[in-house]
Amino acid sequence: MDPVRGLEALPPADGPTVVTVGFFDGVHVGHRAVLGRAVEEARARRIRSVAVTFDRHPREILTPGREPRLLTTVERKAELIASTGIDMVVVLEFTEAFSHWPAQDFISKVLVEGLRVQHAVVGADFTFGFKALGTPEMLIEVGPAHGFTAERVELVHLGERRVSSSSIREALGIAYFRITRWREAEAEFRKLVELSPVDGYAHYALGRALQKQGRHDEAAPFVTLARMFRVPIDDAA
Repeated sequence: MDPVRGLEALPPADGPTVVTVGFFDGVHVGHRAVLGRAVEEARARRIRSVAVTFDRHPREILTPGREPRLLTTVERKAELIASTGIDMVVVLEFTEAFSHWPAQDFISKVLVEGLRVQHAVVGADFTFGFKALGTPEMLIEVGPAHGFTAERVELVHLGERRVSSSSIREALGIAYFRITRWREAEAEFRKLVELSPVDGYAHYALGRALQKQGRHDEAAPFVTLARMFRVPIDDAA
């Protein structure tokens, strides 16, 4: 599926939609819970499901130089989102001007006018609009006045670990050069693969930990998966 880039590129509206919005970096199991709920609701209503995401991390605009390393490219992210059953992926350009849109403008211009939203599904920690003043609770409260309903999907935990892109990045950040106790690293990276089964960096980190222990046959499938997920192997090694 080729993503739609920008609201101006949207095809003429052919009916209402169920919309979910998020950055969705890595499309991990927490994201998939939100995306899956949007797909489920759209199919129940017999309308299209739409995922809205962004072309860059907001911190690239809000705090230049302090943005995190991304787990997936925009193109790969769109592929992974589509694999959940979402009917259309919309990629919006996150510019400085866009960052100043009030939450109400995002609702009216993107959700209502652009996508004819009938129902919105967002994660519990989702924020939007200028100064991140838009919240799931705001969507639930003001949605009916705009002709739509909304719901929040609670955060996903595996054991005591909250599934999030930032926690995966943090764990991967210590992975490649600083860990020498590779058996301990293996256990940690197995947790990362469980947290984000479509994250190529997690698979590669686990494969590398196995290689360092001389378990090359066991490592091979994880390295192969990392290549399938387009991880720059030479750079990550």
